[in-house]
Amino acid sequence: MVLAHPSRANQEPDPTMPLRTISLVTDDRTPLSAYLTRQWPGTWPRGDSIVGNSIFIPPIGGQHRGDWLVCPSSPPPERISTDIPRERRILFVVEPPEFWQPPVELLDSFGYVVSPYPLPQFQGVQIPSVTTGLLWWYGIDLDGHRPTGNFMTLDAIRREPWPEKTRLMSVITSAKAFLPGHRKRLAFVQQLKEAFGDALDLYGAGINPIADKREALAPYLYHVAIENAVHPHFWTEKLADPMLGRCVTFYHGAPSAAASFPEGVVVPIDIDRPQAAIDTIVAKLRGPLPDRPVIEAARNRLIDFYNFPSFCDHLIDAIEAQENEQPARYASAAHA
Repeated sequence: MVLAHPSRANQEPDPTMPLRTISLVTDDRTPLSAYLTRQWPGTWPRGDSIVGNSIFIPPIGGQHRGDWLVCPSSPPPERISTDIPRERRILFVVEPPEFWQPPVELLDSFGYVVSPYPLPQFQGVQIPSVTTGLLWWYGIDLDGHRPTGNFMTLDAIRREPWPEKTRLMSVITSAKAFLPGHRKRLAFVQQLKEAFGDALDLYGAGINPIADKREALAPYLYHVAIENAVHPHFWTEKLADPMLGRCVTFYHGAPSAAASFPEGVVVPIDIDRPQAAIDTIVAKLRGPLPDRPVIEAARNRLIDFYNFPSFCDHLIDAIEAQENEQPARYASAAHA
């Protein structure tokens, strides 16, 4: 069974609806999982843990209790101690199948799975939607691949003024070459550099390391973002981060991504057709930039809808609405 993706970006919380409690599973073995909590206003869970119609709570004494359980990581099922019914548990699949696929025993612990690609082995309700685009690296200081503890909160990101855009275009990649997508990306980046020369700045581990991706995004008008894998709804922080940096983004990845944001801010390219992709970039550079309000609207869309707690709140609203046979409250994934 497949449930359509919610689209409620401009709707306010319904004051007539009671607050639901959502127990959040985090995995302290995964650094990014811990930094996901910066997407709550204030400092979760001591800040504003209420988002929309939901109040998010941590486990108490190692036990997850509440109306719903959401898991944006991939711990073994035995690590989740809960009495929340299976039909009120949601797993977010955050890796492409080329890199990792959830084992059946993990899937069987959940009633709903949000995944950007089909999972034929899952017998519950699958929601075809973006997942890893909900995680951001923008504004996190790193020592290699390890976070240092210094990071921008959601409130700081939201308040960040328009940066001085002194450079034309950047790309962030790495020297990784163990996946076909890695090797394809490296080959295309080399072609880009040959085509644009000093107008294109390269960053990334093994190439030109930076402590915070913000350094490679905020000063730039344009950014080239290339996913390691292409699936219908699989867009990651590779797209989210440049949007936070207010970059117009040339994007190779999920076909549905551009439709999720104002026109012209995300420009699709296909690196399987490298010369056509370069021609698309050249044509865009010769034209005008989208107006600042359009770029700002795309950024706000990411911050207000595609941050994790807001996304969960909208998603569970949609699930509960469908259960109550109110189909107007949700829409198709392509228009999320």
